[in-house]
Amino acid sequence: MLRRPDDLERLLSMCMPSESEKDGWCEALKGHDLVAIVCESDSGLADAERLGVLLNTTYHNGVDEARRNKYLMVERVKEAGLAVVKQRLCKTLEEACDFAKELGVDSGGDSDVCVVVKPIRGVGSEDVTLCNDINSVKSAFQQ
Repeated sequence: MLRRPDDLERLLSMCMPSESEKDGWCEALKGHDLVAIVCESDSGLADAERLGVLLNTTYHNGVDEARRNKYLMVERVKEAGLAVVKQRLCKTLEEACDFAKELGVDSGGDSDVCVVVKPIRGVGSEDVTLCNDINSVKSAFQQ
């Protein structure tokens, strides 16, 4: 039977340990078979990945920003040789509009071409917008 560390509640209530706290965390959990770190939301995923590596859980596969960054995720899929849609990481509204025009979106919405404007990070389809004209691209980009 496993014995709980005396300060388990304190450990679990804390945020990701700082560099100076890492050894204390590992020592307090020594002797426990840590299987995995489960994260309940996207906002904590990076910390959960780092904690899994730090505590050497049975199931972890490192830290990878592409799991949370939609642009990087598509780039990884492309690197693996799979077909992907054209994408561009646009930092300005002008860049987004230029790319949409380059793909065939017009200002009147008369084109059959649509583009998807989405944030780099997000949950599911939150703030993901299908745009068929430049005005909708502008509106989506400024969200």
